[in-house]
Amino acid sequence: MNSLIFLTIWQDIGDFFINRITPLIVTGIILLVLIIVLFINRWFFSKYEKSKSFNQRKKATIARLLKSIFKVIFVFIGVAAILSQWGIDLGPIIAGAGIIGLAVGFGAQTLVKDLIAGISMVFDNQFDVGDVVEVRGFKGRVIEVGIRSTRIINWKGSVAVFSNGTIDQSINFSKNPSIAIVEVDVAYEENISKVISLLDDKLRNMKEEFPQIIEGPNVLGVISLGESGVSIRITSKTLPEEHYAVERAITKFVKEVFDDNNIEIPYNHLVVVDGKANKKL
Repeated sequence: MNSLIFLTIWQDIGDFFINRITPLIVTGIILLVLIIVLFINRWFFSKYEKSKSFNQRKKATIARLLKSIFKVIFVFIGVAAILSQWGIDLGPIIAGAGIIGLAVGFGAQTLVKDLIAGISMVFDNQFDVGDVVEVRGFKGRVIEVGIRSTRIINWKGSVAVFSNGTIDQSINFSKNPSIAIVEVDVAYEENISKVISLLDDKLRNMKEEFPQIIEGPNVLGVISLGESGVSIRITSKTLPEEHYAVERAITKFVKEVFDDNNIEIPYNHLVVVDGKANKKL
């Protein structure tokens, strides 16, 4: 009796595989083709994603967006093909999806809004992957523009994810040159005209050492008279978002020039005067 049951089970299993052998083989082939297509899709667009130059950022951004879109399309086609092999009619499913779509239409508005906003940001040249931007008070470098969201990483390594539909305003710091601004104080006892002339002469060659400098540095002159010294402003036009390094270099260079020429940098100190002797102590 047990042997008969055992044989019946094995016969049922055998009949199942015999009857389903074609769908199983076709399903395996579809899965293999889908994996290969997804690999080719990733490989093809990855070539453009690696573009780092300023002029190639648009290609990298579009490549990432298209890679995501094609991935969704290929997976959908693959799943539909597999279901059809197993005799599942897609017509009722699609019709049911339409009914469900009507039911959740208001909820899907956000998804559609994010999708349209993502495509608009790319083709409106709002920003590209690699650009330094500020969105809703968060400043950082764009690392991904997807079909639904945009990822930005700041200098601390924190990553912020924004739904594309919520990015109504943004500031792009990578489209135009930046301006490095350095303000230094000089003691009132110094000859300001000579100090300005010295700085102008010494800073003139900084551009040769720093390729990120487009123009300058330029000594603009005196901008204010402080409590203990005179403030002098120095500016330089740099490549986008390269002004931080240039500001640090100018500040260091000015300190070295002042040290070499015995130019006093004012600092807070206390002077005690003997009123009876009318002299400083």
